[in-house]
Amino acid sequence: MDELILFGLSTLKALSDLIPGPPYAWTLMAMAGQLAYVGYIWMRLSRQVKNHWHSKDRRQKAYRDFRRRVMIVMNLDAVLFILATVKNSDEVSVYRPLLLSAGMVLLLVGMSIKIAAIKALGSRGYYWGDFFLPEANAIPVQKGIYRYFKNPMYDGGYLPAYGFACICFSWSGLALAGFMQLTIKLFERFVERRNFLRTYGTLQQQVHRETR
Repeated sequence: MDELILFGLSTLKALSDLIPGPPYAWTLMAMAGQLAYVGYIWMRLSRQVKNHWHSKDRRQKAYRDFRRRVMIVMNLDAVLFILATVKNSDEVSVYRPLLLSAGMVLLLVGMSIKIAAIKALGSRGYYWGDFFLPEANAIPVQKGIYRYFKNPMYDGGYLPAYGFACICFSWSGLALAGFMQLTIKLFERFVERRNFLRTYGTLQQQVHRETR
């Protein structure tokens, strides 16, 4: 298994070396990709909070357009992170059992958390559907992993990025993973939480008071 992982990383490294440009340039590109991703959802969803009175048909169309575009930006962001991490990795073919094991644990645990969160939220919840189509008398998701964690998607869901950086032995990859999580947590703090309070009302206000 370890040999297969190292072979895959070596292949990615060889392919990334065919792409011109210094390694640090790819880190900057990955940071720009993350800022584009978070900046787009920040701007678009902040505007949607102000436009919640639009007709249901118009909100449904806006949501379909938003979801299509955010999927493109999200996937591009992930590809840039992988390329930047591999590009900035030295000697990925060297066997480092501790880092490889730690990386695999973070990767598997993080993916499990992310899959469990998506399963609990559903497709619409995963793509911020409540910004566009809030339901009457809605209540926060309290099933699955959300019974135990307040925000598993933005906390444990970023563990795979740290895990991949460990597997690649890339310090810049670890820093980039931290940057990605910081930007999405800022979005959660200043945009998503405001919409959460508006959508779910006094129940969530009570939760916030209890968790301070």
